[in-house]
Amino acid sequence: MKKLKYCILAAAMSVAFIPNSQAQFIDLVSFGSSNFQMDPGSDPIFSQSATAITMGPSLAISLGSTWYNESMTKFVSDWSADPDFYIAMSVEGVNPGLAFGVTFYDTSFGTINIYDSNTGFAGSSLSYVPLSLAIAGNNNLSDVQFIQFTWGADGSLGATQSVTVEGIAAVPEPSTYALIALSALAFGAYSAKRRRK
Repeated sequence: MKKLKYCILAAAMSVAFIPNSQAQFIDLVSFGSSNFQMDPGSDPIFSQSATAITMGPSLAISLGSTWYNESMTKFVSDWSADPDFYIAMSVEGVNPGLAFGVTFYDTSFGTINIYDSNTGFAGSSLSYVPLSLAIAGNNNLSDVQFIQFTWGADGSLGATQSVTVEGIAAVPEPSTYALIALSALAFGAYSAKRRRK
């Protein structure tokens, strides 16, 4: 019985800590993969590795500077069950607090939604920066094909500053957390029952 109580406690704690552990429960898409090839017309100047996109140092960012993908590869299969989105990014040097927006487009180039955020949420190591819905579009999150970053006006990165973006995180609805907890509880109950036999 004591083991069952521990299982219940563990299940409850797993639900409590999931929002702070997105890396374990997200669909993280690497921008450096074949799913995201930077369009040559993107601005500002950037460098793209196999796993990330970096801008800076010594780069002035003007209103409307953009990053967007040119690949026709399906970006994600379906994010309709994932209402909360984060950008996986890090900042080298003093955080410049740059404002940016992220737009999701569908295969017909229709605007799904526009989100906004600020690099001020990011740390020197990989951080999950929350996106807030700024302008609602068709909300067709089952058909995300293109992603566009739009950087804010008059930002700048100094000689020792850079911003690196590694991906987009989609976090499941709370109901998904409940299913995880119920699964843990059921497994705990089954294990406790087997031990009593």
